[in-house]
Amino acid sequence: MLKAIQLLESLQEQMLEVSEFSSHINFSVAPKISKGENYEGLPYVILDYPRIADEGAICFIRTMFWWGNFFSSTLHVSGRFKDAHQRNIIHAYPEISLENYYVSTGEDQWVHHFDAMHYRMIKDTDTPIFKTIVEEKPFIKIAAKFPLHDWETAAIQLFERWKRLNQLIT
Repeated sequence: MLKAIQLLESLQEQMLEVSEFSSHINFSVAPKISKGENYEGLPYVILDYPRIADEGAICFIRTMFWWGNFFSSTLHVSGRFKDAHQRNIIHAYPEISLENYYVSTGEDQWVHHFDAMHYRMIKDTDTPIFKTIVEEKPFIKIAAKFPLHDWETAAIQLFERWKRLNQLIT
């Protein structure tokens, strides 16, 4: 877990450097690394940045290490942030459908594991279905996951995915 925390700390430093030059999203709330002991029975570490939650609206990009399972990078928007960005997300379909992203199809916005009840590959979803999911759900989650055996390149992959997801909200 210490190695995962250190990896996320180095990733956080990179995010802070990039966010200094972004004027499109409110990066005034500092990133936060949190750890927990029981997501589906296993420990985890998360890095949220940006992390805005107010009046029923959420705008997070969450980077997660889930012990024994995977790394993930997830854009999570709801409320006014969903309203503001869903059009950009729908228009990005052609690109993100080629980049091994998933879209949340479940009812619980706090589920982070990639099973068939909660996520589907965007590349396996045609444009009208993707558009319906994005428009009709009260939240949007676009996510990518990486196997733990990619540990050596995880920081690079996670940072690239963070930048890409950040483009969807800027």
